[in-house]
Amino acid sequence: MFEFKADEGLGKVVGSLSSRIVAFDDKRDQQAGRSVERLLLQIRELEETSPESALLITLYNDLGEVYKGCYAYGEALVWYEKALALAEKKGSLDGQARSLLNIGDALRFSGRPADSIRYYQQSLEITKEIGDRNGEAASLGSLGIANSY
Repeated sequence: MFEFKADEGLGKVVGSLSSRIVAFDDKRDQQAGRSVERLLLQIRELEETSPESALLITLYNDLGEVYKGCYAYGEALVWYEKALALAEKKGSLDGQARSLLNIGDALRFSGRPADSIRYYQQSLEITKEIGDRNGEAASLGSLGIANSY
């Protein structure tokens, strides 16, 4: 735990805090890098052996989540859109709803809340149709946030 000592200068305290933040960010970036590598390996293997597998929808969305967590919204959108395309092809309504919600989030977080609204609305329609109350709540919450900008 960090303790502030009265005899330490403010610059020394700020420098110490900054170095701890950088170390935390480096560790988080390393963990994200390992997550991306593992997911990409799983995706490549599954694309080669079972290119129509519904598991790919989940893996694409998961990889998008990792990129979104690293503020790489453009890259996240690429994977969310792949997930959506496969979910539509397979007729997976829950996969479509999750992918649409994720696309909306990536758009909103990247400063495009107006563009996110239609994705949230589509996700909301599907979650109502399939009776997914948690998905409906997530869609409504995100829709409310996007409309508040």
